[in-house]
Order: sequence, then structure tokens, then C-alpha cells
Amino acid sequence: MTAPAAATRFRNRLDAGSQLAHRLEHLRGEPELVIIGLPRGGVPVASCVARHLGAPLDVLVVRKVGLPGHEELALGAVAAGGLTVKNAEIVRLSNVPSNVVDDAIARELRMADLDEQRFHHSSKTKVDVANRTLVIVDDGIATGATITAAIELAVANGSRRVVAAAPVAPFEVLAEIARIADEVVCILPVHGFGSVSEYYDDFRPVSDEEVLEELRNTAEDSHEQDWSR
Repeated sequence: MTAPAAATRFRNRLDAGSQLAHRLEHLRGEPELVIIGLPRGGVPVASCVARHLGAPLDVLVVRKVGLPGHEELALGAVAAGGLTVKNAEIVRLSNVPSNVVDDAIARELRMADLDEQRFHHSSKTKVDVANRTLVIVDDGIATGATITAAIELAVANGSRRVVAAAPVAPFEVLAEIARIADEVVCILPVHGFGSVSEYYDDFRPVSDEEVLEELRNTAEDSHEQDWSR
């Protein structure tokens, strides 16, 4: 795939978050609005959105389940607490034995539960999402497995409305997400999608410490508000 032209790239996640925040301006003043970042890379993007809209920031812990032997390809995703979303077509075409798939899912579920403890117990910023409008933000969408799991988790937790938002994503995946989200916002819908990193000049990994810092700093910026009710 030819590298995207400069005009269709983001400098870094802060640049992407700033642009995405302006695309979400129509949500300013939305009652009970919460911005959700998907750890880890989605959190810096979501933090920009939260600050711009004056809304609280939190995370939903969701992890991709990579196809054994080809981990870059998502066969599904899991969320802390046990929710699992499978891409049945990829599982079928891969011919990977079911017990191997189950082991991969179980491993990511254990990691998701550890992430949940790390991010929420350490930051003390967990927000009650019931009856609220959630904007679920990632730094990009490839297969859609991760954000699909996040949307399903948000609905299971009683969210009133769910908006899925990302700087870049494939057209066909956005169409699938639109079936389960109340609204989808994407700056750069792409045909012939390769990988999220191709659309960033700087796509360095985001550490756990950076996620915690974003959660704490955003909470401090809006400390006068009571987001926990």
C-alpha cells in the first residue's frame, strides 16, 4: 500500500485528538457526557477530546485477541469482567484449533482484569457510565473488534447513548460499527486500509504510566465537578 499523502496524516496522537475534538463539538453541553479512551493508544486522543468538551475522562479496558501465530490480526477482543467478541469469519478461515483460540482468549481476559485493576485502582478516577452519553475514542480502528467490545460493554453497563470516534478507520469497518453505535465520527475514512500506524508520523507506544497520568491530569482539570455520581 502506498503511504498516505502528508495531508492525510496526523503528526501524533495529540494532533489527532485535537482534530477529533473539533469534529465532536456538537456534543458540547450534552447532559451526562463522558469521554472514554481505549488503553493504551486511545487515551491521549481521548484526553484532548475530554479537555476540549469539558467532560470527564475514563477508560474501558478492552484488549485485542490476536490470531495465534499472526498476532497483528484480531480474531476478536475481550473486556475486563469477561465479555468476549469473536470475529467468526477470521476464526473459521484461520483453521486454528478451538482450544488454541480459547487459550488466547483466556490469556487476554487475565490481562484485561490486571489492566482494570492497574488503571482504576491506581488512578481512582472510575466514572459511573450508567444513563450517560459515552464517546468511545481510539487512536485508530483496524478490524473494529476492540471498539465493538467496548461498545457492547458500555451498553451492558447501562449507557444511554454511545458515540464511537477515531481519527482513522476503514470505510467498511465504520459501516459495521454504525450498526451498533448511536453515532460514528471519523476524520479519515479510508479505502484500502493497511494499518493505523501508517497514518501517523509519530505512533510510538503509550505506556501504563502515560495512561495513568492522563487520567489523573484530566481529573484534576475538572476537580470541581462530581463525575462519580
